[in-house]
Amino acid sequence: MYYLDSSAVVKLVFEEKESKTLREFLKQNLVSSDLTKIEVYRVCARLDKKSIEVANKVFDFMSFFEINKKVIERTKKLIEIPYLKSLDSIHLSTALGIAELIDGVVTYDKQMIRAAKELELSVVSPV
Repeated sequence: MYYLDSSAVVKLVFEEKESKTLREFLKQNLVSSDLTKIEVYRVCARLDKKSIEVANKVFDFMSFFEINKKVIERTKKLIEIPYLKSLDSIHLSTALGIAELIDGVVTYDKQMIRAAKELELSVVSPV
């Protein structure tokens, strides 16, 4: 099972150069944060509102974790990684909370890849 951040999910909604390889790689259970829905819907609203339907179909194949108090507490501790953006810290703290359940994090964001490795999470970016 893999945790997908928004950069990965967007590649499942919109056709990008990595999309085909990513789809082939992801043949198992997929999880993410509720934050992903918000971020992907915002991208869809900006680029093509009709793509929201595609996003909803992608979301049907995923499970989502709430941004609860435990996630917020873990996120606070990530302040030690100064280059990590706020929303990325929520993604990583969610992944850390389920680290024993996932094979790794799928992301294409360079700063998130760097931070995930610092946090000893396995990172995959199929191309």
